[in-house]
Amino acid sequence: MCVPAVVREEAVNRVRKRVMEANPKIDAVRRLTGDESTPSKVHVDLAVRSYEESTTVLLKSLNARFLAVRHEQLVKRSLSG
Repeated sequence: MCVPAVVREEAVNRVRKRVMEANPKIDAVRRLTGDESTPSKVHVDLAVRSYEESTTVLLKSLNARFLAVRHEQLVKRSLSG
């Protein structure tokens, strides 16, 4: 299995964005309910690092290789069919 590095980078960016979007919602629930047992905000960098580590383990178990392919090359290949 070969994974373009840019694909992995995009997945990591998506995780970062989703965590950042979730944190204000977590805060809102805590404020609205006053429930201190509600989980606290997720530390973005730790969540991203955890995601990167777990996907690395998974991909290595599948003998995946990371390809250094630029985004422009992927777009060109996609458009050429």
